[in-house]
Amino acid sequence: MSDSEAIYVLVCVEITIDANFGNSFSLEPIGVFDDLDTAINYATKLEDIDHKPRNVDISYDVLDFNLNEKPRLLSFLEKTSRTLEDNVTSVLISLMEKGYVDQLVGEDGFFYYQLTSKGQNMAEDMPNIVKHLFRKKRKDNGDTDES
Repeated sequence: MSDSEAIYVLVCVEITIDANFGNSFSLEPIGVFDDLDTAINYATKLEDIDHKPRNVDISYDVLDFNLNEKPRLLSFLEKTSRTLEDNVTSVLISLMEKGYVDQLVGEDGFFYYQLTSKGQNMAEDMPNIVKHLFRKKRKDNGDTDES
């Protein structure tokens, strides 16, 4: 088999809705195929003959994969992690430029951050700033300011 050969995994997706015990979700592989039409045919047959209880929703699906390919979930998580790191870096740079945070390098070579006196004053004023923003938002919506 080549590294880019496609395979198809037939899965059973089961969702159970139960007010007493809570809802549950399961995904179970049923079969693996090298032909999409075969996998879809089996999924259709299973859908036709499977009798479901009233509180259970069962469906059959075919997922495609390429052999030896990086898992899609790993690619998604790596991208999400990079985006989060980029956002944190952007916020830290902004806070440093505004004078709220100082960057330090520890003896271990890692970066550390601490609030400046300006940042400490801002942190102490934060509850009042948040209250002011909420009051303003209520006024903008036509509500009265009762506080």
